[in-house]
Amino acid sequence: MKDPAAVRRTYLQLPTSLPGRVQALAKEIIRGSETRYDAVQAVKSYLAEHAEYTLDTRMPPRGTDFVDDFLFVTQQGYCNHFSTAMIVLLRAEGIPARWVKGFGPGEADPNDSGQYIVTQGDAHSWVEVYFPGAGWMPFEATPGFTMTQGEGQDAAALSGQQPVAVTPPQTDGGVAHAGAWLLARARAIAAHPWPAAALAAAALLCAAGAVRMRRLRPALRLRLLLAWPRSSFPDRERLLSAAAPVWAALARHYGPRPPGMTLREYAASPPVAAGTDGADIARFAADWERLLYGPDRPLRADSLDFLRRALHLARRMQALVYAENAPHVDPAVYDLGLPIFGICYGMQLMAQQLDGKVERSEKREYGKADIEFAPGAALAQGIEGEHTVWMSHGDHVVALPAGFKLDAGTESAPIAAMSNDERKLYAVQFHPEVRHSVRGNEMIKNFLYEICGCEGNWSMETFIEDTIKDIREKVGDGKVLCALSGGVDSSVVAALLHKAIGDQLTCMFIDHGLLRKGEAESVMETFVGKFDMKVVKIDAQERFLSKLAGVDDPEQKRKIIGNEFIYVFDEESKQFDDFAFLAQGTLYTDIVESGTATAQTIKSHHNVGGLPEDMNFKLIEPLSALFKDEVRKVGEECGLPEAIVWRQPFPGPGLAIRVLGEVTEDKLKIVRDSDYILREEIAKAGLDREIWQYFTALPNMKSVGVMGDARTYSYTVGIRAVTSIDGMTADWARIPWDVLEKISVRIVNEVDNVNRIVYDVTSKPPATIEWE
Repeated sequence: MKDPAAVRRTYLQLPTSLPGRVQALAKEIIRGSETRYDAVQAVKSYLAEHAEYTLDTRMPPRGTDFVDDFLFVTQQGYCNHFSTAMIVLLRAEGIPARWVKGFGPGEADPNDSGQYIVTQGDAHSWVEVYFPGAGWMPFEATPGFTMTQGEGQDAAALSGQQPVAVTPPQTDGGVAHAGAWLLARARAIAAHPWPAAALAAAALLCAAGAVRMRRLRPALRLRLLLAWPRSSFPDRERLLSAAAPVWAALARHYGPRPPGMTLREYAASPPVAAGTDGADIARFAADWERLLYGPDRPLRADSLDFLRRALHLARRMQALVYAENAPHVDPAVYDLGLPIFGICYGMQLMAQQLDGKVERSEKREYGKADIEFAPGAALAQGIEGEHTVWMSHGDHVVALPAGFKLDAGTESAPIAAMSNDERKLYAVQFHPEVRHSVRGNEMIKNFLYEICGCEGNWSMETFIEDTIKDIREKVGDGKVLCALSGGVDSSVVAALLHKAIGDQLTCMFIDHGLLRKGEAESVMETFVGKFDMKVVKIDAQERFLSKLAGVDDPEQKRKIIGNEFIYVFDEESKQFDDFAFLAQGTLYTDIVESGTATAQTIKSHHNVGGLPEDMNFKLIEPLSALFKDEVRKVGEECGLPEAIVWRQPFPGPGLAIRVLGEVTEDKLKIVRDSDYILREEIAKAGLDREIWQYFTALPNMKSVGVMGDARTYSYTVGIRAVTSIDGMTADWARIPWDVLEKISVRIVNEVDNVNRIVYDVTSKPPATIEWE
């Protein structure tokens, strides 16, 4: 069945100036799709994987194609960017598509169950695709958003497919639908051999926890506004619109606001004021009134305070397992006979759904807590005595479900672990997966190996063997270009590839002028002199520093460096036009911190995405499933010297994010020289293997001092040193005072324009390891 001529004539139009690489990308994405529905889903998946949702965008440079700039340069935008790009990609392959703009469903009016409040903040755009025999079908192009009435159902039927048969439901979808999916998948799992079933069951509750994300959209929107650029911070109307869902959440939890009662009176009324969030709600109500009756453009500082308080309350309300409309799973999953491990919210959910009881804690519990398991607890096999765990909750289980036994408790959470061995149900209130839960890994192993019956047959040796085999099969006789920075990650990638394919590998080392002291020379000496690798060095120091002139925003610095790296790499790679593959040192932590369609972005990692698709390279990322400690083990197995394997983690943007504020050559010299002294003294003290990462940073501040007989007004240097295993969490390192004293004296005496040293004693979280 063909598309009508009128549809083809109108909805296949494309600008004559459309860059060829956009059309080539469309062909690559849709290649292999058997139906039109497959093609649409392929484009959706590509955009979700390769572009980031953000409200912080820019206009493309003059003469630049809007879609080309989005797909190959910025790779970030909001609904207009995603929907326009999807339409162009589909039309490029002869699939009629059109752009639709309207409004989302808004928020339920807490005072009227039959009405919804729709504001300008709910404006949204999406895509409609033409299907012969069915007509125009709506599709959501923007990651994290879902069509209110579902998308493409008839189109999927015409293709003989069910659009949600093999993937979990979108997080904005109905909870009942999500629960049905989990139940169906679990029943399918139950038909498989026991080890596979057990392993899948271990992941089952993780999927159940993901259902919570349907309630995260208000919090995510508030978080995006907090990151809004200074030049265009949202006005009063948008701020109030973003924070309005907080009132709806409060109404669901505490009951609706009676007619005629002001928001301030509602915040002061029982049970709102009597709750543990009463003080925060009262301040939020007062801030709301000041904003409502204040100027159209409130001060940025006041707006940020308001958004932070709104975000805090949004997060608090969305985490209440006993609240009306709280995300649940179908209780039938607990009767499948498969082992289930509930963690934090998962424990509360399990208790609530199995007729236990969950209440708000009088004392919230965030951070370290001491715990001791009762004898015979299945999760604690081989774990004796009291040990530290990491808590993060404001609610707790106050009554066990029938058939469960108490396994452990803390001062603030008397029921901190529970189990029902007969039904294979286990739960803990703390987070065993983080390193601050010192015996947490043992508990996870007990669940997987002892309870589920899984086998731990993965080793670093088999990983290297399998990876080398995969690289050889993928590359064949082709050539690989590796982006080498001199850091641990790219160095290990280079060594692994060299071990696999030898002279088929060429490394490109771009010296952007933001490296540590002596690092550029060390890279060339090691890889060319010792390993006899092909390394092409590109001197781009002046180019990068000129682009950073006058820029003080950390995220903007990261983007500039990442984009400029792409431009330099793009230009220089043209001399390697016979190379088919590109390798880079992306780790699992890079992917996590850069975010996904449903996860907040902590920082943008320049290794994750970003390289232009028209470079025609196939990407090789052999370390993307590993953490830093595992990468070091790979390096040792590949024969890299200790000086490289145990080199300090170093961010892609280099010293630019260790110079807070604008980057200048003078400031870089201060950081280089002070960091060199720090590393020397740490090594002399024998602490270089004990401390996971250590460096100096230059805050954008000066202070008064006295040196000799003269008054000085010079920079302060910050020292950051942390202990960690995988970089996901970290604690500040307890460096001996005498070592810190030596470091301080040397920096002040040997580095010009420095008169004060400070030591950072903040853990991750709440801070990140780097200062920017």
